[in-house]
Amino acid sequence: MYSYISKAHGFRLFSSGYLNQLPLILPSAYSEFISTTHQDYFRSNSNVYGDFGELTLKLRDISKSVVDLYLSKIAIFLEWVEKYSLESKYVNLASHHNIPNDIINYYLNDYLIGVKGKGSQSVSQHLSALKSYYNYLESIGFSTRQNIFIKPKYKEKARMNIKCRGVIKYLSPGLIATLLRLSKSKRDALLLRTAAECGLRSMENQAFVLNDFQVGKTLHKGLLNLFKEMRDNEDKIEFIYLIQGKYSKGSQGRGGSSREVFISRDLLQSMEEYWIEERPATETNYFFLNDSVNNKRPISKSRGTVVFNKIKKVLLEEIKDTEHTESPQQQAIEAGHSYHLLRHSFGTNLFYDLAQAQGVRFEDVSTTSQIYLTVAAILGHSVTGKYGPQTTKEYIRSCNIKRLFEV
Repeated sequence: MYSYISKAHGFRLFSSGYLNQLPLILPSAYSEFISTTHQDYFRSNSNVYGDFGELTLKLRDISKSVVDLYLSKIAIFLEWVEKYSLESKYVNLASHHNIPNDIINYYLNDYLIGVKGKGSQSVSQHLSALKSYYNYLESIGFSTRQNIFIKPKYKEKARMNIKCRGVIKYLSPGLIATLLRLSKSKRDALLLRTAAECGLRSMENQAFVLNDFQVGKTLHKGLLNLFKEMRDNEDKIEFIYLIQGKYSKGSQGRGGSSREVFISRDLLQSMEEYWIEERPATETNYFFLNDSVNNKRPISKSRGTVVFNKIKKVLLEEIKDTEHTESPQQQAIEAGHSYHLLRHSFGTNLFYDLAQAQGVRFEDVSTTSQIYLTVAAILGHSVTGKYGPQTTKEYIRSCNIKRLFEV
């Protein structure tokens, strides 16, 4: 997809490639309409939560700066559609006017906010541009009414994205040790350690089960058999556990791909201690449970995040009451720090250690190297999808920060 300002027409045109390619009629027509009239279509009672009203489309005046803003955002959206179409049978540039509603909202929420880390103002601009564009398409009979909105949980994440932009995206071993020290239970400490030592997402802690389980035709060990394997092999220092894809992150709310994670002997011993000493007695197969005597159900997807935020609140209060200075041995908690940064720090450490072991500068590692592919596989990132390389690169950028606190 290519867009450019046409000197002959005086407004932005869109095409399927460079200048010698066929134009994309609908976005070009939209561009001509808003550029020449300085108007667009809107529904007066629509809002970011997607409430439908019964009002018909109405015209309103918009400034030239808004015209330019909307067209730039639509260009970004169409570039995304083009990339998305490489892995989809149902979405492409030619049919983007009839794109399913959930795909548009996936772009707005999961991609812009979740993957690209866009803040509230930026996402609001994308939302307004998409509404304007699809309202125009509806007005000329090329699209049905679209319910485009920011989901409540992503609205909060967009706010946090703004706070996190100036945040150090790495948690030093010293800070992680402090978080563990302030954990109120063995379970809470383990929920932090699975992220920091295995690279798990908060939701993936639900994947730990006691009994063996089958994926396809293969039987995989549950934790009870891993505990036995640990006791039977005193010299073994690392154990493999399969995180089932249904507990992981995938596109549009679907599960991700299953992957193996490596559990150290020390971590597995701590997990067994939780099983023997603290875990409520119940017949459920899930390993991590709520800690209430009257609530023995499995933990929620966000339990790791909840635990992290409670400890973070305590540390932030301590900082207020004491004079704190950072040093290589002492990193301060920040308001923008999140549970996910434990996983991010694991990825950074893994990448750094692999590069050091092979005598390669981490800045020189390419996205096709074995180091890069190994990190992506362990973290559960795609290396062939649209955004896999960009996602894994985030961990690489933190290597210099790691050096700052640890060298």
